[in-house]
Amino acid sequence: MSHVNRLFVLCAGLGLCVSPALADSADWQIAASSYMWFPKTESSVETSLGTVSSDLSARDALDALDVGVMLGVSAQRGPWSLLGDLFYLDLSFQERTPFGRVFSAVDTRTTVLSVAGYGLYNLYDRDGLVLDAGLGLRMLSSDIEVTLQGVALNDRDTSASDTWVDPLFALRASAHLGQRWRAVVLADAGGFGIDKASDRTWQIVTVLTYRIGESWSASGGYRHLYFDRENDGVPYELEMSGPLLGVSYRF
Repeated sequence: MSHVNRLFVLCAGLGLCVSPALADSADWQIAASSYMWFPKTESSVETSLGTVSSDLSARDALDALDVGVMLGVSAQRGPWSLLGDLFYLDLSFQERTPFGRVFSAVDTRTTVLSVAGYGLYNLYDRDGLVLDAGLGLRMLSSDIEVTLQGVALNDRDTSASDTWVDPLFALRASAHLGQRWRAVVLADAGGFGIDKASDRTWQIVTVLTYRIGESWSASGGYRHLYFDRENDGVPYELEMSGPLLGVSYRF
């Protein structure tokens, strides 16, 4: 599959390009955002031989990306905002193994599906600075497959697959930087080991937006996502961070 096709099959972000505090209106203000995300991916899985860690740089993410799908939407009415976000990433890559005498390399395949929703309420809106806070839920489905390529021993396969929902606290801040520029930060944290939730998870997204016209905006920024959990007695963690670029359309 070519880089263009592999790169991002309609990639979208978190709907951060929408103004978080519009004037009171009887109608919902809706926007959709399309983003490209180049995440550095770090994962670790416990095996019978010890911890196997993988580290994929943001520069190599394009080569490792098999499929990427991301969609986002944002809606606002008065002080209330709703955010929806979906992303799916399928990454596969090879690295040197920490057990060099008996294994030649470690193959890692990581797939992550995330579907998140937030409800935010405006707390502050003055002099171009806006602050919203609220609650959310993030459903995550992850599959980490690790294969140690054997030299003196047979190949060893270890995997950690799981699906769960994390409750979240969310905070969004934005600042107007002139008539066309806006800086936005969205942060969430949660999990707390509640029921089957992650022991801990957090995310932060920073975006600088430029308004092109009445409906279109262009954005650039950075996104970081982390979770730490245990499934069937196998501890594992995943950390993804990297730059993003995109556009937003306001209806």
